[in-house]
Amino acid sequence: MLHRNESIIYRLCFALGDHSVENAQDLFQDICLHLWEGWDKYKGQCKESTWVYKIATNTLKMSHRQRRKHIEVVPVDKCLFERMADRTKDSRIEGLYEIIDGLDPGEKRLVYLYLDGIPMKEISVIVGKSESAVKQKLHRTIHKIRDRYEN
Repeated sequence: MLHRNESIIYRLCFALGDHSVENAQDLFQDICLHLWEGWDKYKGQCKESTWVYKIATNTLKMSHRQRRKHIEVVPVDKCLFERMADRTKDSRIEGLYEIIDGLDPGEKRLVYLYLDGIPMKEISVIVGKSESAVKQKLHRTIHKIRDRYEN
């Protein structure tokens, strides 16, 4: 399960964290721990990737709210993190990422889930809101990004 969803977890750790490889690795370890602890509770009522997204985003929200206890970090493949950190040199795309990084955490999470191609129905399960509420929030967030990008 972890290998099937590893890239999802890496992307979320890097995108919703502070874009540092070290912190992304710490977040990845925390998410893996929560996935391991919750695996026996997974009943298959939603797609596995949706469940992974939900656990991952909840773990990321928790890490923003509280200081975590120090745990021993097991080294993971830095290559994937480094590739993700090496953003394109195109100034337009870099500017877009800066605008997205400036959003509040909930908006940023919705945008990255949307950019990952996750269907609205699954995003609504992940964030725990109705599909119409998610669409409305995403629509407003996209307009906010567009306005900031044009200015």
